[in-house]
Amino acid sequence: MRWIDTWLDPESGRIVLLQTTILLLLDTYRQVESKSLEAGGALLGCRRDPHLEVARITEPGVGDVRKRTFFDRRDPCHQRDAIEAWRDSGRFVDYLGDWHTHPEPSPTPSGVDFEQWHLLRMQTNIDPMLELIIGTEDMWVGLVVNGKVQRLIPTA
Repeated sequence: MRWIDTWLDPESGRIVLLQTTILLLLDTYRQVESKSLEAGGALLGCRRDPHLEVARITEPGVGDVRKRTFFDRRDPCHQRDAIEAWRDSGRFVDYLGDWHTHPEPSPTPSGVDFEQWHLLRMQTNIDPMLELIIGTEDMWVGLVVNGKVQRLIPTA
């Protein structure tokens, strides 16, 4: 898989940076086997107005619901890890959004994805909110800005 670490929102000029360690960790969750289950978690990092840098992710916990084509983040480990990262960083590392996998080469958001992102944004009032979908060969990167989903483009 060819990983891109820098993504651009062509509408705003906002840049999203994914640290290499994050890309390598996300790679381990690709659903390359026919029985692989979806995985997901939270994206944690820094808001460097207007840019975002993903420095950490939370990984699936035992309380999460994982199926072949469904993931529901329910384990309290995600919130615990996000709060711990926020405290340890002196309130610098923040929740940026979510990531999950799809069992398809070039992933695209499903209707459920759009619905979940809308609900999450309403619950958290985070704007912009970053969303990643990890496919078997490629990655979809987008931002939810003012309730609108905007797909980002790779810079390289």
